[in-house]
Amino acid sequence: MLEVALWAVAKCVVVFLFFLLPGAAVLTWVERKMSAAIQDRVGPNRASVFGISLWGLLHPVADGIKMFFKEDFVPAGADRLLFTLA
Repeated sequence: MLEVALWAVAKCVVVFLFFLLPGAAVLTWVERKMSAAIQDRVGPNRASVFGISLWGLLHPVADGIKMFFKEDFVPAGADRLLFTLA
């Protein structure tokens, strides 16, 4: 019984890591390209880092790095759990 449960968890992890996370990155990339094209601004369709654009594929990587180093700020008088959930 434990083996079946572990197999189910392993399948869920594989689906999450190989389908859902890259899918979210691709959808973010497409949304940014479309927004930049509609608004006629520099977005992933024309932005580059040191002359390398890679069709805007570095933007989701930059977002991940930004979120990893983002400061977790909770006001002094706030309930930490409630503030985080909100």
